[in-house]
Amino acid sequence: MTGNGYSAPPPQFSGRDRWLLSFLNGSLALGLVVFLIVSTQGWALWFFAVIGGLGILGAVHYVLWGRAMEREVRAERERLQREELAQRQAVQPPAGWSRRF
Repeated sequence: MTGNGYSAPPPQFSGRDRWLLSFLNGSLALGLVVFLIVSTQGWALWFFAVIGGLGILGAVHYVLWGRAMEREVRAERERLQREELAQRQAVQPPAGWSRRF
């Protein structure tokens, strides 16, 4: 038995369980969206369109600018890590030394 003695860990999901859980969650979300669109007479559709547009704008922004920034910063980050490692190795005293205080 694994766990802390008070409760057992939850069982692992099988492929069928994961598919069924995803299907039920998707059905619930789709039903909620349709209900909101019908009950607000279409105003919620504009809300979801704006949120979707902002999501697409964010994805395009990341593809055009964010990935290039990551590539530029990666070289600088690796250089700083090498310098930090060299400083850490240079500061360590020899193995035979001991501190007196």
